[in-house]
Order: sequence, then C-alpha cells, then structure tokens
Amino acid sequence: MKINWDQIVTNTVSALITAIVIGAAVIVWKGATSVDQKVTMSTQNIKTTVVYTKEAVDVMQQEMLQLRHKDDEITIAINNLTELVESINESLNDKPNVTTKTPQKTVTPELSHKKLDRINRIELPKRNYIQQQLPEMPEL
Repeated sequence: MKINWDQIVTNTVSALITAIVIGAAVIVWKGATSVDQKVTMSTQNIKTTVVYTKEAVDVMQQEMLQLRHKDDEITIAINNLTELVESINESLNDKPNVTTKTPQKTVTPELSHKKLDRINRIELPKRNYIQQQLPEMPEL
C-alpha cells in the first residue's frame, strides 16, 4: 500500500486554513456584536443625559426668570428711593435759608427706612438653590 503524502499534506493544510478562516470569522462576529452592544448602551446613556440636562436647563430657566423678576423689583425700589431722595432734597433746598452761608441740607437713602425695609423684605433665593432643585442624575 502506497501512502499519497501529497494528498494528505494538501488536505491537512486545507483543513488548517479552513479552521483559521472559521476562527477569524467567529472573532469578528463576537467583536461586531460586542461593539453593537456598546453602541446601544452608549446611546441609552446619552439619551438619559439629554433628559437630565433638559430638566436641569428648565429648572435653571425658571430660576433665572424668578431672579430677573426680583431684580426688576429691586431696580424699581432703588428708582423710587432715588426719586424720593431727590424730591426731599428739592423740598429742603426750596425753603428760604435764614442765613446765606448755611449749607444746603441733603437726605441720603439711609434716611428713608421704610423703603429700605421693603427692599430687605424681598426674599432672595438661598445659596445653592438651583443645585437643590435639579433632578438626581441616574446611575449609568
């Protein structure tokens, strides 16, 4: 019986190459599916972050509007105080002086306590108010 070494070597090499190609295909398939899972997980994380960020922006916009309203109130109060001081100064300066060397009287905003008390009663948000209002970021 004669052994055909050429055919044995050819079949062995063919089987080895086929095993290598199948092994490489399995590795590529596992890599592709794991990348797909990672992409899906990352997409979910991004969607969660977008929802959290939108909620945070909404809270900050509300807070900004409230602060803007408080700022407008303070600005109006300051303008009213300025007008009051100017009118008091004008009324004090319109009075005839007994002597011409008497300095003119002026009223400063500190003298109008009622207006200042109104300003002090305006409630300003506490420190870190915005951070307290933000929703909790879910664990990713």
